[in-house]
Amino acid sequence: MRERYARNNCKESLKPYELPNRPWERVGADIFSYGNNSYLVMMDAYSNWLELRSLRNKSAIEIVSKLKSIFSKFGCLDTLICDNVSFNSFLMKQFAIDWNFEIVTRSPNYPRSNELVEKEVEIAKNIVKKSLE
Repeated sequence: MRERYARNNCKESLKPYELPNRPWERVGADIFSYGNNSYLVMMDAYSNWLELRSLRNKSAIEIVSKLKSIFSKFGCLDTLICDNVSFNSFLMKQFAIDWNFEIVTRSPNYPRSNELVEKEVEIAKNIVKKSLE
């Protein structure tokens, strides 16, 4: 009887990010697996430019190596939006301090909190699938 009159849990609306003013101001990143391979995918929120790199493993050392390669091409970003896996390690935090950018982590169990990254993973998986065919 009490459940009938209880309040429903209201879903809180997501707070949208401000639109970036330039490329590489805010970049979303994630790691996904397809087949037996893992990939790092990054997407710029300003231009929707997608970067895709194959990973030998999902370690922070490997990810930092790939990020350095990408940064040498495009310059360093201001904010990296990602989930906690590998991006929340001590090595990644130190890399962010040394290279002067901020890491903002989102819950991997709540993908709606970072729709840009989820969309980029979908696009990148399609690219990988098509290239393997």
